[in-house]
Amino acid sequence: MRNVLKKHNLMAVVLIFFMVSIYSLPLLLNLNKGFLFVQKNSEGMWYTTCNALHYYRHSVLTDHVVPFWARFFEGGVFMFSSPDDLSFNPFSLLILAFGIVKGVNLQYYLMYLLAALSMFYLAKTVLKFDLSGAIYASLVFSMSGFFPLMQMKGFICANSTVFLPLLTAFFLKSFSSNKYILPFALVLAFFLMQTGIYFAVVVLFLLLLAIADSLGVR
Repeated sequence: MRNVLKKHNLMAVVLIFFMVSIYSLPLLLNLNKGFLFVQKNSEGMWYTTCNALHYYRHSVLTDHVVPFWARFFEGGVFMFSSPDDLSFNPFSLLILAFGIVKGVNLQYYLMYLLAALSMFYLAKTVLKFDLSGAIYASLVFSMSGFFPLMQMKGFICANSTVFLPLLTAFFLKSFSSNKYILPFALVLAFFLMQTGIYFAVVVLFLLLLAIADSLGVR
C-alpha cells in the first residue's frame, strides 16, 4: 500500500511538472526576448532591477567580489540589505550562467515549479488533502497569475513568496517535532533577505497561524 501511495505521489509530481511547463511555454519559448512591461511606471522598476542584476553579475565574474556595496547607484548603496541583491540567493547561479535576460526567465520558470511543488507538499503531507485536492491546490497556487504579474511589473523580490507553502509546512510541523525548526529558520531567513516589504506580511501570516493553533483551530 505504501509503495502504491509513493507511486501515485510520483505520478502527481510528474503531472504538476508537465502542467506548469505548459503554463510557462510563452516564457520558455522566448528566453532571449526580454520582459513585457504592463505599466509605464513599471519600466523604471525593471530598469532599476536589471541594473542591480547586471552589477551583481559584473562584480562576481569580472571583479571576483560579492557586491555588498554598489558604488554606481545613487552615490553608493549598501546592497546587502536590498531584496534585489542576489548574493545569497541560489537562483543567482542562473544569472551568472545564462546572463540577465535568459537567467531571469529561467529563474521564473523554476519558481513556478517550486511554487507548485511546495504547495503540493503542504497540502498532501501537512494538511492531509487527498491526491486530487493536493494537485488542484498546487496548480491554482502556481498558476494564479500573481507571479507573472509581479514579473511584468518588475517586482522580482515578490516572487520569493513561492516558498510560502514550504515555510508554512515547516512552521506547522515544528509544533510537533523540533527537527523542523532549523529548516523553518533557514526558509524564514531567505524570506527576510529576499522578499522586502512582503516579509512583514509573511510574519503576520505566521502569527495568525500560531494564534489559531493555540486556540485549537487548524
